[in-house]
Amino acid sequence: MSKISIILLIILTLTQSIVNSQPPNIKFEHISLEDGLSQSSIYNIVQDNKGFMWFATLDGLNKYDGYSIKIYRNNPSDSNSISDNVLNYLYVDQPEFGGKLWIATRGAGLCKFDETFETFKSYNTEKENIESLSSNNVRFIWGEKDFLWIATSKGINRFDRLTKKFKRYPIGNPENIKQNIINTIVPDHNNHLWLGTNDGLCLFDKQNGEFKFFRFTNGYGLKGEFNKINAAQLDKNKILWLGTHNGLIRFNTISKEYKIFQHKKEMLSNFITNKITSIIIDKEEIIWLGTEKSGLYRYDPKYKEFTSYKHDASIRTSLQTNNILSLYQDKTNILWVGSSLGGIDKWNRAAEELSIFRHNPYDNNSLSSNQVRKIYQDSKGRIWVGTVQGGLNQWIKGENRFKHFKNNPNKLNSLSHNHVRAILEDSKGRFWIGTDGGGFNRFYPETGKFTTYNSQRAGQIKDANKLSNDRVWNIIDDKEGNLWIATYGGGINVFDPETKNFQIYRNSENKNSLSNDNVTTVFNDHTGIIWVGTFGGGLNRWDEKNKQFIRYQHNPKNDKSIGNNRIYAITEDSKGRLWIGAKGSLSLYDRETDEFENFDEDDNFPNNVMMGILEDNHGYIWVSTNSGLSKFNPETKKVRNYDIRDGLQSNEFLVGSFCKTNNGFLIFGGINGYNIFDPDKMVDNPNLPSIVITGFQISNHSVDFDTTISDKKLIILDHTQTDISFDFVALDYIFPEKNQYKYKLVGYDDDWVDIKFKRYATYTNLSPGNYTFKVIGSNNDEVWNTEGAEIGVIIEPAFWQRLWFKISSALFVISMVLLWFYLRIKRIKQQNEFLEEQVKLRTAEVVMQKDQIEEHLHEISEQKREITDSIIYARRIQTATLPIDKYAKEVIPEHFVLFKPKDIVSGDFYWLSKKNGNTVIIAADCTGHGVPGAFMSMLGISFLNKIVNEKGITQPDEILNKLRENVIHSLHQTGAEEESKDGMDITVCTILHEEMKLQFAGANNPLYLVRNGEINIVKGDKMPVAFYDHMQAFLLHEIEIQKRDVFYLFSDGYADQFGGPKEKKFMYKPFRLLLTEISNKPMNEQKEILDNKIKEWRGEIEQIDDIVILGVRI
Repeated sequence: MSKISIILLIILTLTQSIVNSQPPNIKFEHISLEDGLSQSSIYNIVQDNKGFMWFATLDGLNKYDGYSIKIYRNNPSDSNSISDNVLNYLYVDQPEFGGKLWIATRGAGLCKFDETFETFKSYNTEKENIESLSSNNVRFIWGEKDFLWIATSKGINRFDRLTKKFKRYPIGNPENIKQNIINTIVPDHNNHLWLGTNDGLCLFDKQNGEFKFFRFTNGYGLKGEFNKINAAQLDKNKILWLGTHNGLIRFNTISKEYKIFQHKKEMLSNFITNKITSIIIDKEEIIWLGTEKSGLYRYDPKYKEFTSYKHDASIRTSLQTNNILSLYQDKTNILWVGSSLGGIDKWNRAAEELSIFRHNPYDNNSLSSNQVRKIYQDSKGRIWVGTVQGGLNQWIKGENRFKHFKNNPNKLNSLSHNHVRAILEDSKGRFWIGTDGGGFNRFYPETGKFTTYNSQRAGQIKDANKLSNDRVWNIIDDKEGNLWIATYGGGINVFDPETKNFQIYRNSENKNSLSNDNVTTVFNDHTGIIWVGTFGGGLNRWDEKNKQFIRYQHNPKNDKSIGNNRIYAITEDSKGRLWIGAKGSLSLYDRETDEFENFDEDDNFPNNVMMGILEDNHGYIWVSTNSGLSKFNPETKKVRNYDIRDGLQSNEFLVGSFCKTNNGFLIFGGINGYNIFDPDKMVDNPNLPSIVITGFQISNHSVDFDTTISDKKLIILDHTQTDISFDFVALDYIFPEKNQYKYKLVGYDDDWVDIKFKRYATYTNLSPGNYTFKVIGSNNDEVWNTEGAEIGVIIEPAFWQRLWFKISSALFVISMVLLWFYLRIKRIKQQNEFLEEQVKLRTAEVVMQKDQIEEHLHEISEQKREITDSIIYARRIQTATLPIDKYAKEVIPEHFVLFKPKDIVSGDFYWLSKKNGNTVIIAADCTGHGVPGAFMSMLGISFLNKIVNEKGITQPDEILNKLRENVIHSLHQTGAEEESKDGMDITVCTILHEEMKLQFAGANNPLYLVRNGEINIVKGDKMPVAFYDHMQAFLLHEIEIQKRDVFYLFSDGYADQFGGPKEKKFMYKPFRLLLTEISNKPMNEQKEILDNKIKEWRGEIEQIDDIVILGVRI
């Protein structure tokens, strides 16, 4: 220690280091017991790798997601619960080390939290086991790849992650209790550990287990409480900052020199604020100190300045208490402050960009009134503020206070009225103050005196003409030096300051007079034109040459007219464009066309009442409204809105209360003070929030799984559990109430459901099936995490809803019909054979048995009718498996289906489904027709439901390959000569809607595509969906499609139909020509033409095959 040079004391004075008053631009949000905390003393704060915040208290562990708090407490009957409720410290491993949360308890050892199963593993002291923890009072944790280093009240411990064993390192003399109480651990660049103990600073060499002590004394040689080190942080310059019981120590880890920071008056007992309990170094290298009794301190090492932040009962946004226990900076730079019995204070730096000035009833130097009517900066850079009933205020920047000028009835030269609405410094440096009820004043800032001009007197000039109305809302000067005074009720008064004469312009029956006497604002543009806004009469432009006004008023029938007749603000931007704020819109005036472009709530403004307008140095237009502040990009028309949650004085702003300062700052006033800000610093939050699914309910009852819902991949439900809900959060804490969400249940929703700020999704009466719930979210500035979170949901059907049951039922019915048919035919044959034999043997009795034969023939006819009815019933079953018209119209709005079975039931079929956002369309021709063909079609439809709807396969070639596998397997086809050759010729198309593409694969069937009157043939593979000697994988065709394209899928029945004069086949060439000719016609008309054409072609000839044609227009 003899080599350590001690720089005795740094005396912290107001001019050098300490600012004892709390600056007005830092506001704390509070999290308390009312928000769900288990206890209000917060000993440590940490953020895990998912983004959740964790708080260590005296009554359990708290998990916070920005909205709600979940509490973990010790349960003596549950060995998997946390081992103790009194917690000292929390540590989160790096993701590469497992990302686990470790908890230091005050009397029950070390705990590890398993977030998947929400269980705790405890490690405690074991008397006879030297490889256990040395003390159950764990005070600090720090981790590296293979080991955790545990600070306890009995030295430091190394925990081996692999073996789960501890190695103890007592410091020096084991009997020195103070020495062995380790409060903090800091790793350095040499892979050593600096330990803060109750008896000085200790350097620990992890390799050889050696300790080296450093102890500190002040200039009087007194050790005092300097060596009780509670907290420590190492900065990028290898300076170790130590928080002790008696001040702050700056320790150079290289030279071993140190400085002690104390307050001069409390040299022997206290630092600035008594004991320092916590230290962090933020990302800007600012040092934050938490103290036991005197709040929070900010130390800037660059300027060597301290700033203090303390509890102030009169300021709602000050610290809750001055007893600080813990500090933490999260991933988005939010400062979290844990206190003793005060809960958590949270400082969001983003909100500080909007500084607020308000009236403080306990501070006579604050703004005189919160209702700010006018803000003005003069040529000397001074800020003047007009208020309601608070008179005129001047901001004295250097003294951090306001100077007030108010009406005093007993003083002739005081302000005429305390409601100030207008402030102007004219071209000659004269100040003019307009009031709402007291006329206007000439103001002399040097003396603080006022000369009044109102409707009773004119600047004390005898017999001079007078102001038309004492309600003065605005004042400007023109190029001649005249004042244009806007009065509410008295029109425009043009005042000559030299002659003291008034020229008054009021509304009259003359259409070129002022449109309304209630004048709200007046503006002088860069060309010298005077513009006048009125309350109800619209906008007026002064024509200097003809001494008349030109009116611009709202016309409901003309959307190019001004948006509303109640005008509140007029501003000109750097491009010379005129912007008008009104009760119903923001209007942009086009000087060339003499027209207006209007913007309102439909353009994402929060409100249609535009109170103030300013342009910043980058061309953005800022608009104050009745519902917040908006930043408008004139080029992109994009609007970014701010509200009270962003730090606004209120969501309500006032007419005329806006100002742009010489340095580009913008000021807007409202009903609760005024905001001043640098628009360049109003940047969006760039942080991508983590999205986590946090809860699941069935019929509004929460469900607990074996793992946390966020770690679950799949939920399986039965057919009765069809009403489900999900909870979720976006873990960004800047303004969590402004985080937004969208969700989608894949398999149910076609598009994302935008729910804005809600954090739950509910579905009712879901059908059995496979679903995937997806949720995405944004931070407060709509930076979206589009990856989001997802979880699978399977609702299993009841047995009667399963496909196998439906197919089995259908096959059973058909089998019964066929069996009955077979038995009846057999019986009829037997009866016929018997009759024939009887005829031969008893020819003589023919006449006698005529009636008997006729009776049998009638019975046969009846039996045939019954068989036909059965087959018709089978047709109903087959028809039920085909897509219904309503579903087909939903999936493909423009289409037709021409479906003409040869017999009662058909071997041709069509099929469609919408899956994963794509539409699958199929036309198929099964081997044979009638009942055999119908059997094959039922098999085909069954297989397609399984392939597409259950397995989610939508690519045509894959569908055909899978379908062929099922057909070969079901019909037991091996290629043997005697086997059935049954199969299908089929066309499969898939529309990729988002990509505007059409995928096609065909088995012996082509696809026709008609575009701009030309037909394109896309050929399929020359093989069936069945066993084939030269089987290969089906080929996929992909086609770029355009709107109005028409494509056709068909079987061979239409082209092969015999007919015409020569009774020949219709053939494919005429079929293609016919499709080309009718392709531009409505789809239902195309169907009718095709149907009539084939009827006309075959005439009396029997239909030889089943016919199916599908036409689809993109």
